[in-house]
Amino acid sequence: FSDPYFNQKDTSTTDPFKNAAFTLLKKISSQQMARAKISSPQIATARFDELSTALKDAIKASLLGQKDPAQAVRDAETTWNAILASGK
Repeated sequence: FSDPYFNQKDTSTTDPFKNAAFTLLKKISSQQMARAKISSPQIATARFDELSTALKDAIKASLLGQKDPAQAVRDAETTWNAILASGK
């Protein structure tokens, strides 16, 4: 990540060993996030891909700060209800 938080030495404590550990953990976390994938269970419907996309979009919007989590969930719920009500 290019965010300075992940690239700067941690100085949140007065203990240099804890700061070194925190610095390493931030580096490892940022490397793992680059490979992270959102996983959701398969739902028995022909329109699973649409439902999954709506959920992933809501999670992404929340994580990126584009929507607050409650609004993101409400929007996903609205989309899911519309998809499932269409009966296709």
